[in-house]
Amino acid sequence: MDHGKIVRWRGLDPNVLARRLEQTKEVGPEGELTFSGLSLRTIATALQGAVEFSEPIPDSHEWSIVYHAAARVARSGEVTSSKLLRAIAEGAEGFLRRPEEPFVLVTSLSVRHFGGLPREFELESAASRAIVSFDRFLSEPFRSTHEKARLAGEDQVIGRLPDPANVLYAYTPARVQTAGRSHQEAAQRALDALDLLRGIWNLAVNRGVGARTSIGIRQPVNKLALGPVHSLHHLDGRLADLSPWLEDDYVRPLHPYRLADRWDGVLDYQDFAFRRLPEVPYRAELEAGIRRYARALDKRDWNTSLVGLWSLMETLTGCYRNERVRARTMPLFKDEHKDFYGQILKDLDRHRNRTVHAGHEATAVETLTYALKRYPELLLEFHLSAEPAFRSIAEAGEFLESSNQAEVSRRIGPDPVSDQDSGEEGTTG
Repeated sequence: MDHGKIVRWRGLDPNVLARRLEQTKEVGPEGELTFSGLSLRTIATALQGAVEFSEPIPDSHEWSIVYHAAARVARSGEVTSSKLLRAIAEGAEGFLRRPEEPFVLVTSLSVRHFGGLPREFELESAASRAIVSFDRFLSEPFRSTHEKARLAGEDQVIGRLPDPANVLYAYTPARVQTAGRSHQEAAQRALDALDLLRGIWNLAVNRGVGARTSIGIRQPVNKLALGPVHSLHHLDGRLADLSPWLEDDYVRPLHPYRLADRWDGVLDYQDFAFRRLPEVPYRAELEAGIRRYARALDKRDWNTSLVGLWSLMETLTGCYRNERVRARTMPLFKDEHKDFYGQILKDLDRHRNRTVHAGHEATAVETLTYALKRYPELLLEFHLSAEPAFRSIAEAGEFLESSNQAEVSRRIGPDPVSDQDSGEEGTTG
């Protein structure tokens, strides 16, 4: 087996970690393993950060593979980095050899149900395939088994759950059928599929809103948020896992969004995105960017949203130096607007730095978040619209840095990025 094709060292010095593991281990007469000073969990976490897997593996499985590999090597004799790499590769290979099984994830979405929502939407992403379904009510036996998961999760989240019997807080049930080699992998694939669809829908809704002023409890920018409890089922409705998946930062239900009022435009945008994504060579990275956009704007902590949006801009421009991020973003604006929006972005850069490095929270952080979201929205649309598509994000970033707005406009094809001023959403409370 070529271990290098499955896993390789990256970043950290594995020899330092291996020496520490060897120096601190103590193996008892019955094979019991203890460590002085540091726990095996701490060392395993560092080792996980030191390895890169060639195939996507859920984070919890990565950690488990590394943890058990480190324990096996420590018990078997002298710990070396080569032995660790071999043991980690064997664990990864064992996981990747497992057969995939079909599962259904049941959750909900903060949207008022209407007839236009898809009953069975086949979503094929770069990573997997899924079937997403929305219903007015869950059918049996999914309704009863998901209710068990809801009750199990009720004491583990802050605030009341969405109430199917109360029209003001009735989320729409969602089912996502997918497959995985474990419960964790199936659940993550299902959530990734739903977040990709939800990210596109939120992008279609959010891109026309330039500002908002809120009163009272903070609300996320996104209108279409996941419900707080997700449950995994076998195809016959039985719970596959008795422990539900939870949205850790859930506080209280949102008022379900009337997506029906915007559905025609959202559907056009969805068709545009799913038509273009298969043509992008770096599709997986762009889909991940759309998910990150959705997840950043799910947050009620707008400072967290601000930092997440800037991080997304770094990814979408292919660089991490702030002045170059700004330089690669500005060609998306017409020349007559470039100076103004350049100054706005420079100020947002300053606020982001103060938030990250000094823990500063601006009084007008909601306004800043709405101002910043415009830029990754334009970048996402640029990557989707470029015709022909770029070979990589790096190539796209270099093009932006060396081009003017006219050259960008010629490249984005029949679905141009709009840079017109967006409207204000108004006051929420």
